[in-house]
Amino acid sequence: MAKSAAHRGGRLTKEELKHDTFVETAAKVESYYESHKQNVWYAVAAAVIVIVGVMGLTRWMGSSAKAESFELMKAKTSYGQHNLGDAQAKFQTVQNDFGGTAAAEAQYYISRIKFDQGDYTGAASGFEACVTNYSPDQETLEASFAGWAAALEASGKDAEAAAKYEETANKFPQSAFAPEALTQASRLYLKLNQNDKALAAVDKIVQKYPESQAYNKARTQVDQLR
Repeated sequence: MAKSAAHRGGRLTKEELKHDTFVETAAKVESYYESHKQNVWYAVAAAVIVIVGVMGLTRWMGSSAKAESFELMKAKTSYGQHNLGDAQAKFQTVQNDFGGTAAAEAQYYISRIKFDQGDYTGAASGFEACVTNYSPDQETLEASFAGWAAALEASGKDAEAAAKYEETANKFPQSAFAPEALTQASRLYLKLNQNDKALAAVDKIVQKYPESQAYNKARTQVDQLR
């Protein structure tokens, strides 16, 4: 993936924030997140719908747990096809009909849809709600923190975003996303002329994540900031 404008040291436009900060940032945690879920959600959902039929499959699946998984698959299929209005309606149906982790995952995707539509304030509130008002599993919780930080930045709240990126790394220190979150925090702290905080963030990468892709750049920054 090409380096983002942020990594080049350039100023971020709102459009770059949408395609750089969230896509570069949340896509990485999304990859980690999706690797812990059932494989080929979209392909399976499409094939099952064609072969069996929506109503027939729902009756065949029977249990509530399987039903909520199927409803989530349908919503994710719409999202993957960029039918955002239809996807949002389906995710809201999941929230209305089911609770627990399914409702939390639906809330996460509803927040992503708001981000995709340019409603960054609404997205930030949505991700916050997923964290505080729902019961997400570990992967959805981590993805929500990442999305929350990206939405705050896209809203122009750099200080809050930097703190949220750092909080994400601190809450999920074993995550593959943690060094990236610290990189984003450091970038924003530098933008805010808070060099001590920027140094602390990249120094943590050097100390804790020597095998990460962020390590070499972080080591250079540590030398420059000291």
